[in-house]
Amino acid sequence: ECADKYKEMYPGRTEQEQTYFGCITQMDEQYGRLLDYLDEKGLADNTIVVFTSDNGCTSPILPWVESARGYAGPFRGSKHNIHEAGIRVPALVRWPGVTQPGSVSNEIASTLDLLPTLCSAAGVDLPDEWDFDGGLLNPAFENRPIDRPHPVYIQYELGRMLLDRGEIFTSPPLALRKNYWKLFCDTDFKNLELYNMDTDPGEKWNMADIHPDIAQDLLNDLEGIYPIINGPYSKTAETLNPNF
Repeated sequence: ECADKYKEMYPGRTEQEQTYFGCITQMDEQYGRLLDYLDEKGLADNTIVVFTSDNGCTSPILPWVESARGYAGPFRGSKHNIHEAGIRVPALVRWPGVTQPGSVSNEIASTLDLLPTLCSAAGVDLPDEWDFDGGLLNPAFENRPIDRPHPVYIQYELGRMLLDRGEIFTSPPLALRKNYWKLFCDTDFKNLELYNMDTDPGEKWNMADIHPDIAQDLLNDLEGIYPIINGPYSKTAETLNPNF
């Protein structure tokens, strides 16, 4: 929902555009209030602030989605798929005394990294028997490389039909990112697509046939992770401790 006063800041726009732009303005104002509160209470220097998103934009390349107003630049796809436009999002971190204002890191990061990272920063010890999918982002905050414990595993099996560069396609359900390589496949581990994200961030050139050894290496990792992620929920439930 968007308050009318924010919609009214964008006269001459369609109702959908007023809602979209108004929501952004409303969020920006509320985030500013939060930062002002930290300053007023003397908490800013002892608080880590993280601003990020859960998925990419709903892009205007989907002509049947009236509210689509996002723009993903050179990246392929949009929300509801695991191509870069669906999963690559901004992440801004303010950690006084650690992060340098205006600095940029190109390290691979995942929202799964936030739990171990923030617990480590806060001095919270987590059980040794817990095997985290995420890793510590702390080195990236100081412009150092991250030593990831696992490749970044990506899964979304409800990928919608997309229109991209005049091509109608459906996004694959599985992907794995390891260094600058990204592998896609179906849930039967077939129909491989391999992209070099350093030289081809738009995912235009499938290199699975050119580098079959790299594709197989990533596929082996993916096949090992898939049954763990998709195992019986009862096994997960048994390990949960509501009193933690």
